[in-house]
Amino acid sequence: MFKIKQTASLSENYCVNTSKLRSIRWLIIVFLSVLSFSISIAFKVWLFQLAILSIGLMITFYIGNKIKGWTHHVEALLILRENLLFMIRRNSFLFTATKDGAILRSAKFKYQLNDVSIVVQALKSGDEFSTEMDNLDVLLSSALGISLSSKEIYATHVEYVFVYRPPERQHITSLPLEDDSLKIKIYDDFVIDLRKNFSMLISGASGAGKSFFTYYYLTRFIAQTVNGKHAKIYVIDPKMSDIYKLSRRSGIPVENYGTTNEDAFRIVRQYINEMSRRMEIYNKSDLFDSIGIDLGLPPLLLIIEEYSSLVASMDSKAKKDFENMVAIVAQKARSLSMGVCIVMQQPRADSLSTNIREQLVNAIFLGGSPSRETSQMMFGTTVLPKVQKGKGVGLFSIERLPAKEFQAPIFDRDVFETILPVWECAAKDYMKDEDEDV
Repeated sequence: MFKIKQTASLSENYCVNTSKLRSIRWLIIVFLSVLSFSISIAFKVWLFQLAILSIGLMITFYIGNKIKGWTHHVEALLILRENLLFMIRRNSFLFTATKDGAILRSAKFKYQLNDVSIVVQALKSGDEFSTEMDNLDVLLSSALGISLSSKEIYATHVEYVFVYRPPERQHITSLPLEDDSLKIKIYDDFVIDLRKNFSMLISGASGAGKSFFTYYYLTRFIAQTVNGKHAKIYVIDPKMSDIYKLSRRSGIPVENYGTTNEDAFRIVRQYINEMSRRMEIYNKSDLFDSIGIDLGLPPLLLIIEEYSSLVASMDSKAKKDFENMVAIVAQKARSLSMGVCIVMQQPRADSLSTNIREQLVNAIFLGGSPSRETSQMMFGTTVLPKVQKGKGVGLFSIERLPAKEFQAPIFDRDVFETILPVWECAAKDYMKDEDEDV
């Protein structure tokens, strides 16, 4: 079978289209049917004729189905090409031609088709069409009959993504007590890799699903293991929310969580001390290009709930000291397999310092589309994909890549009955001698 060239340009000649493809398919079927009949009549005994004809028709049917399956995908690619070519022809700024209609030059597009989306690359070749490639949102949406999901502009091309079949949302009925994958799947390609920088900022309005997402993430985090030892968390929760209750109920040592300003300073200092201990181990190691996990150290996460409320309750000196300590943690954490997770409703410049924000390379917003200020604070831009409203629906960005829409996992049974066994299992590790981690 031949391979379809997945480009669209009036300057190129294409030997196959949807009409020719259908004709080829039927010609093959007719040829095989006639061949079967011709072979069968060569026999004089009618039983042999019937048997040969039946076998021939069965083979024809089988081959026909195989061809149909192949042509189904090929036909979809051809339809995409023809739609793009039609769009080019109907817009004169995408091609140049002589007075008699002969094409001189044309804009060129590459495209890909997968199970959930169509990706169109509008190529920039330094010609007269290059400036037009950045603003084809409406034209491409009309040509393909699908709303634009995202757009990324590069020096050589502009990538337009059209999602026609959204990925399935996770439905949670149970969670593993242990998982050594060191990867936490959230939605489609939204995966948090604990071998990379997993510090993050989580934001969203009240009732947007921020808490349930945080419960899921923390539960999957503490289930991760390195050499059989669970990842651990340190919790600062000034509002004594359910994360505080989970920490207390599960049996996590009291020194790992707290609610007051004094607790906050104590926990962060404890976290910094652990960083120093790990740094000594790291410096003594002979491994190059390694992280704490490579040395047998399980991931650690400092989570600060309602960060804005916490720092608002401090005087200016205490606030500055606390922010400086958190910034130190965020800056040095990654190589030691440590991270910071800050949860707040509305990140603002006066409540989250630039030093901290710049280190939180992963951002998650729940509750539809954020305000312009929140967009700039979290994603560094106000140009974001439009997001449908709904609980647990929002935007994510990993390693400062362009933001994408996602749907947070849904708990199909009581959330605390689902996650508490994982917390209780992980809590047993906290009492082990930390020297065993090396």
